[in-house]
Amino acid sequence: MFPRFASPLRHRPVPEYRIRTILKSKTLQRLRFEDFSHADIARLCDTITGKSAHLKTEARLVWDSKFLYVCFTAEGRCQRATLTRHDAPLHKERVVEFFVDPAGTGKAYYEFQVNPLNTAFDALILNNAGRRHRRGPIFKGLPDWNPVRFYHRVDKTKERWRVFMKIAFAELFLAPTVPPKKGERWRANFLRIDRVGKRKEYQAYSPTYWLDFHVPSRFAGLTFV
Repeated sequence: MFPRFASPLRHRPVPEYRIRTILKSKTLQRLRFEDFSHADIARLCDTITGKSAHLKTEARLVWDSKFLYVCFTAEGRCQRATLTRHDAPLHKERVVEFFVDPAGTGKAYYEFQVNPLNTAFDALILNNAGRRHRRGPIFKGLPDWNPVRFYHRVDKTKERWRVFMKIAFAELFLAPTVPPKKGERWRANFLRIDRVGKRKEYQAYSPTYWLDFHVPSRFAGLTFV
């Protein structure tokens, strides 16, 4: 995905998401949508325009002392995907993505992706974008970073697919404290790539107003409460 154009809307404030504690810690297989029922809802929009997306997507986060739990609900009857190899270029097909920058510097952050086949991509991203509304001159994805305790599962119906992620804080070595303290603020974004008719739709919780997700200055705030 490459930059196409920028917008003066990029100066708008980013969303602020409050991440609440999970009511009861769960294994991945026991994790249910109801475990996120008390979580704030992050509604995704068109990342270029900031307007409503054609396909509805919502994300939720909760946490405990050891793990970060993510739930994506992606509307769409067509859930076709073909890539099954770990760290394959999932962005070329349907996928949901979670970017998280524990230090909040915008210089290094983690990228997690899962497609409808439960194939995962994970990478450490180096990006010295600073306040630029684009990728920095030094941009490098490191897919050789493979966190052992990144668990993921996909549940499907005819109308939607749902992704659960469970990520150990201990894998996120960029974090200032492990586990994070209440009141601590990270940066993050929830993302989706899908197809509407013959065109691709790029969605984000915090729109980048640019055809690129790797704009750290547009990452949302993420505060642990």
